[in-house]
Amino acid sequence: MSSMIDISQKYKSSTRLDNDAFNYKDFIDSFILHGTALNVLDTISRDFTKSEQRCFTITGPYGTGKSTIALFLTQLLSDNKNVRNCANAKLTASTEEKSFQSRFNIKKGWKVVKHVCGLNVPSATITCSILQSLEHEFNEQDIFKLNDDECLSLIASTLDKGVKADGVIILLDEMGKALDYQSRENKDLYFFQNLADVIQKSKTSAILIGFLHQAFSEYSKSMNASAQKDWAKVQGRYRDMGYIPSIDESLVLIGDSIAKTNEVENKLVQENDSLISSVLSYFPSQTDRKAPLLNSLPLDPIVSLLLGPISKRSFSQNERSLFGFLASNEKMGFKQFIEQHYPSELNIESDKLELYHPELFWDYLQYNLNHIILASSDSKVWLEGQDAIYRAEQKGSDLHCLITKTIALLTLFGFQHQLFAKRKLLISYFSSRGFSEHDVTLAIKELEEWTVIIYRQKHDALFVFQGSDIDINQLISITIEEIKDGVDWTSQISQANNILATAHYHKTGTMRWAQTKIIGKHNFSEIVDLDTSPVSGDTFLWFVLPVEESLFERAKAIADNNEHIILGHQSQFSILKTQAIELIALNKVLREHKEISHDFIAKNEINHRIELVKQSIFEATDTAFKTARWKYDLLSLENKTLASITSSIADHIFNKAPVIKNELVNRSKPSGSANSAIKKLLIAMAEDFEEENLNFPDGSFPAEKGLYFSCLKNKELHTKTEGVLGFSQPSDVNLKALFNSASHLIKSRGDIVWLNEIDDLWSQKPFGVPKGIRSIWILAFVMTHLKDFAFFDKNDATNQHMFITAPDEEFVVKLMLKSSFIGVQLVKIDQEKTAYLNELAIALPHFSGDPTPLAIAQEYVTLFAGLSTWTRNTKSLTPSAKDFILHSKTASDPHDYLFTKITSIFTTKSITEIKSDDIKTILNEITNSHIEMVKAFKTEITSYLPIDEHLLKQCTNVAVFTSDAKLQTFAQRLGEFASNNNWISNIISLLSGKAERNWDDNAINKAKSELIGVIERFKLSNYQASFKALEYKSVRQNYKSQISNVESSLSTLEEHERRAVLMALLDEMTKGIEHA
Repeated sequence: MSSMIDISQKYKSSTRLDNDAFNYKDFIDSFILHGTALNVLDTISRDFTKSEQRCFTITGPYGTGKSTIALFLTQLLSDNKNVRNCANAKLTASTEEKSFQSRFNIKKGWKVVKHVCGLNVPSATITCSILQSLEHEFNEQDIFKLNDDECLSLIASTLDKGVKADGVIILLDEMGKALDYQSRENKDLYFFQNLADVIQKSKTSAILIGFLHQAFSEYSKSMNASAQKDWAKVQGRYRDMGYIPSIDESLVLIGDSIAKTNEVENKLVQENDSLISSVLSYFPSQTDRKAPLLNSLPLDPIVSLLLGPISKRSFSQNERSLFGFLASNEKMGFKQFIEQHYPSELNIESDKLELYHPELFWDYLQYNLNHIILASSDSKVWLEGQDAIYRAEQKGSDLHCLITKTIALLTLFGFQHQLFAKRKLLISYFSSRGFSEHDVTLAIKELEEWTVIIYRQKHDALFVFQGSDIDINQLISITIEEIKDGVDWTSQISQANNILATAHYHKTGTMRWAQTKIIGKHNFSEIVDLDTSPVSGDTFLWFVLPVEESLFERAKAIADNNEHIILGHQSQFSILKTQAIELIALNKVLREHKEISHDFIAKNEINHRIELVKQSIFEATDTAFKTARWKYDLLSLENKTLASITSSIADHIFNKAPVIKNELVNRSKPSGSANSAIKKLLIAMAEDFEEENLNFPDGSFPAEKGLYFSCLKNKELHTKTEGVLGFSQPSDVNLKALFNSASHLIKSRGDIVWLNEIDDLWSQKPFGVPKGIRSIWILAFVMTHLKDFAFFDKNDATNQHMFITAPDEEFVVKLMLKSSFIGVQLVKIDQEKTAYLNELAIALPHFSGDPTPLAIAQEYVTLFAGLSTWTRNTKSLTPSAKDFILHSKTASDPHDYLFTKITSIFTTKSITEIKSDDIKTILNEITNSHIEMVKAFKTEITSYLPIDEHLLKQCTNVAVFTSDAKLQTFAQRLGEFASNNNWISNIISLLSGKAERNWDDNAINKAKSELIGVIERFKLSNYQASFKALEYKSVRQNYKSQISNVESSLSTLEEHERRAVLMALLDEMTKGIEHA
């Protein structure tokens, strides 16, 4: 032993009847023939002798020894004489009854058929076990093709052929699983009913014994009332014997299972003899329990007494046994306790030997079995115990908690066995454990005052306070009976399970998900509404399970027309249905019984049970889908997991999905950092496509550079072609198919294709490209067609589209956010158009490169964009030039612009007759018109003010002399004629009141009309500046006669003539002054 205490090996696992690998002598020697075991053997032997009863069931909790007594029975009847004699000696030594073997008239011994039932067809598997044990040749596949009647006929003939033995005993271990299978399949017990008849009528003596954890009726609970009655009738064919060892028998088994060294055993007995005596004095029994309790140390005597009752509870049915607790490695369990407190190096002389006390056992149950107990009929008292312990912890000391846990265990598990928590017992027990009698008495009193515990005079004992008078179990049972036949139980199976196409993901780098759906009558319409063309990122496949056969055919008609549905066949819905109905009942009780909302214990119990049932539904649903039979097209799906099936169908549907293994972008919803990297990559693709590695820095490796390598360069999408870097068609088969699909869409459309259409196309089968990578590959695709495509941008406000020269940053942003606002169109040309394009190219002053429609259109639109505002708006041009400007201004389609609009200018010529000189004439006119207009304005100025050395001095004089701001500015700008090439434009802007960028014909006309007046004012100001000492205001008064003479000499002339003469005279006089 690794420690000074160990659990005997024979108790460490349950007995399987089909396990022959054991030593019969060791088994017989260690087997304890307690009263319950002897009663079973006596009943079987008496019925065999005195009645025609040949079929039995032994019913009892898991781990109570049902299979063990069956093994012992087979040894009593064994065809091996040594085994038989050894077992019989054990039996005769344990009872006064000596007639067992004579009742069976044993001479040769009996053949034994050991069969362990499972969740499969019982008729075929039991038949196989009988044939194999009786050494008959058979083909297992042939047996499984037989129906129940054919199996029964074969069993009968096998038994009637004669067996070289006194008889045949058929042991059906785990018979409950076979009954469970029949219940799940909604089948009757025809096979088991008629099997009993076959056994009873057999010419060869035969006995059949089945082993159950619960009665027949429990397995048929989910069936209707009629079916339950039929099952009850079949139960009558089998004599049922309960196999529930008493407390005393359990104590013997417990003591026998704990092996201790002599030193430890002696000291444990010495230290705890009085404790056990004290406990037993309050738990009277007709048998002597002291010896078994001493043998059970270091289990506390209260724990030992409760282990037997606990093993019989409903929550212990689920493969929980008396010895599972003793031998398991569960946290806080007995084995962990002895490993911690009884190591091999323990100093027995000085160390006190610890016991596994009730509080430790409560903690074990709380930690390991809480969820199971809450789902059992003990849930109410369990919750009351938890509440009592919680309140004891809040208000009291450790002693208060120890007392409460002990009372809780006795309340929960001891009541039915008269194991009550009497006050004197508690005082005596805890005093024996070292607490003072005063402290214990006070603690009990305080617990009563706090209503943590309550004294009941009828039993003269203390119990945990029952905080609820509501019988939840009864309420739920009644509600289930009320609703079970008409309720839509499938409504509770709402949680769809996501299934990843794992193998497909590893192969392509793309995650694709399937979901599960259970279909009933009430939600059948959901299958009709399932998407027939899901996009990448959506659920692409639905595993659909109809709950009834009638729904299967209806669902099949829909699934046949939707390749995103895989239909399964599953007949075992009874457990799921039962759990779903229970959940409906729980919610109904919680909703309709208002008193529960004010009852903490009851409300807590229901909420716990709701959570447990939900978990059970989830697990049962998962099992239903995993065990269903699936069929999809011609794919072979047998023995495949759901994930494997999902991958196979993903490969089938998305058979042209390109491989891209980059977690950053290969997803339907890229992260913020991923989108930032994608945007930077797209901008580099648009602006630096002729640069090595898109001009990403060599010394660092940002995320966008990683995307470039994995999504573009490694795919050979950005390479050198004839020595020039750029984007090119892919060589990868699936990537080429992806690009070709977009090309086909654009070619077949013949009009603008908005990029969201390509985005939608690539998101669907057979490609299913995730959102994160689509924008990168869409831009790569359009960049391979810079010479073939025209690019368009749609105005957000007007919804009107306009031609753009090439993808830029704004294009990239819209591609990511509003791809429906940018588009492309294929430009097609023939031989005549090619010649015409060449003429257009020759007409351009600086064009070089291929004369593609896109390139030519870009050049002409660029030329138009470079024209001044006045040129683009003036009406002074020739009709041809004005038409050219109008068509260029409204150009949105390169093909239409070049081959329809421009050619329409030349009304008398066909497209083949239009030559470069025709185009040059127009281009020369529009490119030179602004310059010619400015020159004409200069000529207008110089006709009044000759540009010579005298003008500069005049400008200076006027700028200094005048107080007129506009005249002063005019003089300053006029004076720039020698130093600023834009002096004429500056004067036009001054006179028109508009900046050059806003000029139109009206502005030029206004400038012309203002020019004469400002020149006159300029000259007048210049004259006045030359008066020197004379005061201008006093001239008319001082020179009246001279002025009069001049006026008289000029009176015969028109006003404008008089002004001209005077101005000419003044000019001459001014020149004289300037020369002087």
